[in-house]
Amino acid sequence: NDDLTPTSRVHKNIKTNDLGEFEYKGGFNRKFVEVKIVGKYYNEVTGKESNESLTLTSIVDLSKSTKLNANLLTTIQASRVRSLVGDGESFDNAKRSSKSEILRLFSISEANVSEPLSQIDLEENAELIRVSALIQGSRSTSDVKVLIKDLEDEFKESGGVSDRVKGEILKDERF
Repeated sequence: NDDLTPTSRVHKNIKTNDLGEFEYKGGFNRKFVEVKIVGKYYNEVTGKESNESLTLTSIVDLSKSTKLNANLLTTIQASRVRSLVGDGESFDNAKRSSKSEILRLFSISEANVSEPLSQIDLEENAELIRVSALIQGSRSTSDVKVLIKDLEDEFKESGGVSDRVKGEILKDERF
């Protein structure tokens, strides 16, 4: 739906690789889809697989791309996109402005991320790896989930986060 109202349609067991990428093969009858990936993840700090599952989300316009991907940036961005569209912005404007806001939040130059956030290749993008390491820090997966939820909740309202959440992100400054 153009207003991003969820439908009851769910597509399960769509093939994915370990980087969270999907290749759209048809079957969706909507322009916009919300991708949710649930599973264990590679911890960039320890170099090992997590011991718990994490959910990553992305909202994608299928008329512009058949490559579907979810990562930490798209997960935080999704709630902001939904909020901006709910306030009357077009999907394209909501994606563009929320991308700028999230890049600013993590001090990432727009020149380093030319593609949509859902198209970033984790293996080749040092900025996404840096954000993943910042959010992971020395946290357990449970603590990472709480931090991501805090980021989503605050980011959706204003495109920024409180000093408390910024401090939590930077708690392990070595990252």
